[in-house]
Amino acid sequence: MLPIAVGLALLAALAWVPHWVAPTIAIMVALVGLPIAWGFRRISHGRRRVQYVVVVLALALIAALSVIAPMTWLELGVLEPLALPD
Repeated sequence: MLPIAVGLALLAALAWVPHWVAPTIAIMVALVGLPIAWGFRRISHGRRRVQYVVVVLALALIAALSVIAPMTWLELGVLEPLALPD
């Protein structure tokens, strides 16, 4: 589970990067990983099941962070809204 925890931490950092592509990648990975982790939770028992529930919750939080982060960066003035060139 340590590699999974490291991967989730890196994915959360990627979701928070003030760039248009990074949150998109993070949300796609999180939305693909959610059903996979949920499926492993169903076939696991005991402590391993609890670990997969934590992974599912972390992926859900990363998906939410991927949506919230760009809006926050826009409010802080770090990013500018996308526009067509003049």
